[in-house]
Amino acid sequence: MNRCIGFLAGLAFVLASAGTAFGQADMVNTPHDLVGGGANTFITITTTPATDLCQICHVPHASQTTGNTPEVPLWNHTLSSASYSMYTSGTIGTIKASPQGVSAACLSCHDGSVALDALGGAAGTAADTITGTAWLGTDLRDDHPISVKYDLAATDLNTVASLTNVVVYNDGTDDWVECGSCHDPHNWGAVADSTFLRATRAASGLCLECHNK
Repeated sequence: MNRCIGFLAGLAFVLASAGTAFGQADMVNTPHDLVGGGANTFITITTTPATDLCQICHVPHASQTTGNTPEVPLWNHTLSSASYSMYTSGTIGTIKASPQGVSAACLSCHDGSVALDALGGAAGTAADTITGTAWLGTDLRDDHPISVKYDLAATDLNTVASLTNVVVYNDGTDDWVECGSCHDPHNWGAVADSTFLRATRAASGLCLECHNK
């Protein structure tokens, strides 16, 4: 079930573009609300669609993604073309050469190389890029590995079936850890110490979701 949570949550968020039901209600006045502001300290988008929170990231027609990308349905933001320095280790599973799926979608804002208002194929405002602690850059070696195979043989991990809050993304063959594994972009404040976290960090709760220590 965990394997499909990311897709189902994203699909519900797309459907919410018709009103304030589903994900949009959870998004209003959060840092991901680039329309209304609120907790967002980065930018309030003034270009079209200035009144549609959902369409900052998703659009029902003419999306910016091609092919079947269930982790980021109908993505509306320009994807980054940056080259990344990925985390490396000989003790964990296979790591992709560059971020994939939902991680690529997150980094289209969070690597700082694409304007936050680069929507619907538009170039966006060059000066309006993400700053502060939300900026990750393109050197990801100092961050938790993403686009890394959830490999029980290589790492002391809990079984996928035992995961409660953390999500792994399945490509039809293998399970992968992505940004969305630990962060739910639609649910700010889901836990007391949340930055869109899926589980609390108290007593290492988030870490212990995956790591069998």
